[in-house]
Amino acid sequence: MTKVIYEVEVARGQLMSGVFDNLWQSSSPWVGQIDWDWQVVPAQNSVEVIYDDPEGDEGEMSGRTVVTVEDLARAYSQILQEGLYHCGEPVTSNVSDWDACVSDYVLQYALFGKLIYG
Repeated sequence: MTKVIYEVEVARGQLMSGVFDNLWQSSSPWVGQIDWDWQVVPAQNSVEVIYDDPEGDEGEMSGRTVVTVEDLARAYSQILQEGLYHCGEPVTSNVSDWDACVSDYVLQYALFGKLIYG
């Protein structure tokens, strides 16, 4: 099998919006709170995330981290390199095609380096 490598360029605001505009409490119950204002122009470059720390007690939302656009870019790159699938399809390189699940994946990779929560 031949592996093809290509570059994907994503604007900072588009990447931040792709993740934080698409997160829903019903699909990402491990996320307690995000400090994201979708109306700010230009888009924020970092967001504080309060989450259910997998090393703490379940449901306590004891994790608290500032996630930067660079963290998300590294996470997204890792997901593409690993060829992660979502709903039977590979995660797309087009941020406009993301849904809540892909946004959740990128945030999990940014925080934990892998998928923790299904």
